Amino acid sequence: VWFMSAARSVCTGCARGCNTFLDYLDDTTFRYRPRENEAVNKEWMCDDGRTSFRHVNNYRALKAREGQDGPQAKVVARGEAITKAASTLAPFAKAGKLAALFSPVAALEDLLVAALVATEGFGLKEIYVGGRGDGWQDELLKRADENPNRKGLELVAAAFGLKVRPFANLSVAMANGSITALWAVGSETPATADFLKLEAFVCQAYNADEVSKAATVLLPASPHSEMDGTFVNFEGRAQRFELAYWPTGDSQPHWALCAELAKALGLIYRWKNSREVFADLGKRFG
Repeated sequence: VWFMSAARSVCTGCARGCNTFLDYLDDTTFRYRPRENEAVNKEWMCDDGRTSFRHVNNYRALKAREGQDGPQAKVVARGEAITKAASTLAPFAKAGKLAALFSPVAALEDLLVAALVATEGFGLKEIYVGGRGDGWQDELLKRADENPNRKGLELVAAAFGLKVRPFANLSVAMANGSITALWAVGSETPATADFLKLEAFVCQAYNADEVSKAATVLLPASPHSEMDGTFVNFEGRAQRFELAYWPTGDSQPHWALCAELAKALGLIYRWKNSREVFADLGKRFG
């Protein structure tokens, strides 16, 4: 512990958004400690929250991939995967067969750029919401909603005029064939679905989980430990968190992956960091 450094962060275990110190060494997160904020969590955090950092270390997706996980899968450069993703999804978007799945685990900046690509790049009018399923709740801190940024996702969707559809509707649409291609910003889902039935599935993911393994193009994403950003908790309180260490492997934050995808679609957006994203696209909140 004497060699660790600390970044000011926010717990991603539920919609409360307890303020934390993220303690790390090199490119590994080792623990969360509560950081005092009288308006949110005072000086406390729950036991589940203390261990919720593990997803930023374990089973990370660190390389871009073409082809569903298995013997035929091919590791490729991220730029090559981005180009493939754009050329694959564009025809489905024109045919009205493409859907976008956004995760409320992604940061506000991630969702702002994703919404811009969804509307201006793919011409979508609605998005589906993924995220973790509900857990337990108490009367002190823990919320049943185990996603740190659901309120932020709702705000972004409203700012871009996107209708928000539940994940269950996406499962039905994939099953009946009305949706045959999917772009997912985050692989967290509240339930299982048959993603293998999709003709094309581009997934931006932190972890190599069952959802990301089904992707025909996988883009490795950086979690909150590897970026600066914002979460909006269930009360509508926007809270900043800071980068602890640089993105590992070939991963990049969702917003950067979305910006690269936009460029491959023929759109040009120039942001050097997440703060520029917030300053630019945050104006849409009015």
